[in-house]
Amino acid sequence: MAVIYLLLFIAPQVLIYLYLRERLPDPTRPRQARFVRWGLAAVFALFNFPWVIVATRMLSGSLWGIGRLPYIGPWIAWQMMGWVFCGLVCVYLLAKGVLWLWTKLRGKWGVGSWAPHPHVPRPHALSRRQFLARATYVYAAAGLGLSGYGIWSAERLPVVTHRTLFFPDLPPGLDGIRIAHLSDVHAGIHMERAKMEAIVAQTNALRPDLICQTGDMIDIAATYIPDYVRAFRELRAVGRRDGARESRPVHG
Repeated sequence: MAVIYLLLFIAPQVLIYLYLRERLPDPTRPRQARFVRWGLAAVFALFNFPWVIVATRMLSGSLWGIGRLPYIGPWIAWQMMGWVFCGLVCVYLLAKGVLWLWTKLRGKWGVGSWAPHPHVPRPHALSRRQFLARATYVYAAAGLGLSGYGIWSAERLPVVTHRTLFFPDLPPGLDGIRIAHLSDVHAGIHMERAKMEAIVAQTNALRPDLICQTGDMIDIAATYIPDYVRAFRELRAVGRRDGARESRPVHG
């Protein structure tokens, strides 16, 4: 079963590699085509090498241990984008098939075709290979840019968002209460204790009356629980009593 799951995950990458290897190289330029094929093979091998680690863990029955390896989790999530790429290709082929069928039906029904006359060349038209090459480069550049932004956004401290909520039946004693909501800490290889302590300091500086923390709190391994507890036990909710505020620790 583990091998089947592994093959399902890696199948889109293999299909993408075979498709690009067949379509990208220009047969009229053998030297350039050879470099393109070698380059595709190198990129494919580099970006799929971690599957060796995942396969080893899956076959040994210790798949959850991959959480302790840096960036394996995000890498697997990124690999799933191969399914998105294959989905876009399928949508393109489906649309192309529908357009081809519609053109054939129009011709069969004797309806005039909107296509240009076959003897009239279209100026500066891109070949299919040129379009595919440029689309691939744009897709790769957009993916790298979005991935870089995502990593930067995940590594920085959370951005504090303020929201004012109104409830018509709110008891008077809760009017004006300030609540700090922390979510999805994911303490682990990508959220070490120093960063958790910085988040605690950032939260305490807001001086909320109440602090709510919702999961996910720990990533995969229970070994990260001690650091999580040591960091977040320093959370301090100011609290209120008879209109006055008092500082109190948060216990969980």
